[in-house]
Amino acid sequence: MQPEETKRTQNSIEADRKHALDAAIVRVMKAKKELNYEQLKTATIEAVRKHFVPEVGMIKQRIQGLVEQEYLRRDEDDMNKYIYVA
Repeated sequence: MQPEETKRTQNSIEADRKHALDAAIVRVMKAKKELNYEQLKTATIEAVRKHFVPEVGMIKQRIQGLVEQEYLRRDEDDMNKYIYVA
C-alpha cells in the first residue's frame, strides 16, 4: 500500500469512528436524558466496543462537539453533568 493511500484509509476510518461515537453518545443520552461525564464515557465505550476501542480524548472531543451542536448541554450547577437536548 502506498503511503498516500494508507493516509487516506486512516482518515476515512477516523471519520467513520467520529460518526460512530457521535451516534453512540446521542443514543445513550437520548435513553438516559442526563448523565455525568464518567457514566457517559463508560456507556459510550460499551456501545462501540464491538467495533473499536475509542480513545478517551476522542470521546471527550465528540461530547464537546455535540455540546457545540446543541445536542447536549452541561448542567448549570454541575459542570460534570450532561443533559440531552431533544
